Amino acid sequence: MIEQDCSQAPEASNLMAKESALQLFQIAALMLGDEQEAVSLVEESVAKVEADPCADAPLAYAEARSRLVETAVRRMAGLYPEAFAVPTAQPADGACIETDDLGAAGLTGEQFGALISGAGRAGMREWLERLAPALRAIFVLRAVAGQDGEQTAESLRRSGATGAQAWRRDQVGNAYREALCSLATCLMSSRPALMPA
Repeated sequence: MIEQDCSQAPEASNLMAKESALQLFQIAALMLGDEQEAVSLVEESVAKVEADPCADAPLAYAEARSRLVETAVRRMAGLYPEAFAVPTAQPADGACIETDDLGAAGLTGEQFGALISGAGRAGMREWLERLAPALRAIFVLRAVAGQDGEQTAESLRRSGATGAQAWRRDQVGNAYREALCSLATCLMSSRPALMPA
């Protein structure tokens, strides 16, 4: 997909391919926490794309992203199989954030972009490393890969991890809000270190 030769508008095609590869790399790196493994996963996912990136670049990207997400979640679940079981019910009043909106953590889209790919990248990755593996996967799938609650639950169910088959959309929402709460707390306590100026 990335190195496909598109005869029409080659500059635009190359730019779109590079942007797609960067987005895939960000998802993989944030999920796995290892840049070399992320590169390998992007290459593997892109090589399996059946859609023609010259004829339908958005479809090819969506297919590559879907393959990448599925493989990344399976790899994480393979490393931490017990961590992907559905957690026991949390008290309803325990959440510090009431919505699944990234803005609830006090971030604009631009600020979040700076956290995952700009000056705040190191702090963001340190924060992600402190999250439980399932929370990390859920946060990246929702906030970065753009999956909704049901898509994320399905990704977790397909991971192959013991106990992961029971994930539901509402449980994913609770876990995502827990991660957002953690991010908001981290941002408030270390705003100069984590947030770019």
